[in-house]
Parts: sequence; C-alpha cells; structure tokens
Amino acid sequence: MGLTSQAGLHQGCFLFLFFASYFSPQLFLALVFLHPLNRVNQTDRDTIRSIIERQLQAFQQDDAAGAFAFASPGIQAQCGTAENFMQMVRLSYAPVYRPRSVIFEDITTIEGMPAQKVMLMSDQGELVMALYLMQQQPDGVWRIHGCLLIPIEGQTTNEQEGT
Repeated sequence: MGLTSQAGLHQGCFLFLFFASYFSPQLFLALVFLHPLNRVNQTDRDTIRSIIERQLQAFQQDDAAGAFAFASPGIQAQCGTAENFMQMVRLSYAPVYRPRSVIFEDITTIEGMPAQKVMLMSDQGELVMALYLMQQQPDGVWRIHGCLLIPIEGQTTNEQEGT
C-alpha cells in the first residue's frame, strides 16, 4: 500500500513530537539538560551510540531496511514498511537523513527513558539538537523509539563573522 500524501505519511508514521506541543523549545531543552541519566551504564551508552551511528550510516546509503531495523517495534508498527519509514525521514527529518556533521553529547532522560543528545548540522549548515529516545527491548536490545529535532536558533555555519 503506497502513501498518497505527506499528510497520510504523518498520520501513519511519525516519531515522537508530542513534547513540542506542551513546552516551548527553550523550556523543553532546559528540562532535558538539567536531568542527566545515571542509570545507563557505559556499555549501554556505547551500544546506544553505535545504534544511532549505524542508523545514520544506513540513511547515508539509502538502506531503508537497515535504518528501519534500528527502530523500536512501536515505530515499526506505526510506519508499516521500511519504505514508509525512509520517506518520513526524508520529508521531515532532513538533518537526520543527510547530516553534514554529527556530534554526540550526553545521555539524558525524557519521561523515564534514556535520550541521546546529538548535535547535527544539516546540509544547509543549520544546527539542530536531535534527542533520540531509546527503548530497551525485553531481550535487552536497544532500539530508537523516536527523535525530536530542536533547531538551534541563530546558529548556522554559513554566517560570516563580523557582519
């Protein structure tokens, strides 16, 4: 079953964005950055980083099945197919789909779940903070359960200094 509109895509497949409707981006960032997560051990931290890096690599290679494999079962159920998932990322998450630069920061917690903070530079030179909500599966495997993109206002690499 193919998607016929961008609206249909967003109804059938989305990553968590409900926080943005409840908080201003500044307040949301303040809440997130004030609560570092200490209950995730170093092995989990390394695994979470590796999963995100591998999904970003799959996006770079247009490997829809590979990228989709790192999504949680809930995200997979919402999207239905790897192709729907990839289309959603291309349309709504361009900095994730084709980042020019990636910088991993601390892991924090959102609604009791680990969230990896990743600074991304889009292909247009715009900076965004990506918050990857991670979900540990019953078998202990970590999966990406959502991604919230927060623009870093006034910050681009294309601006000239001193003007």
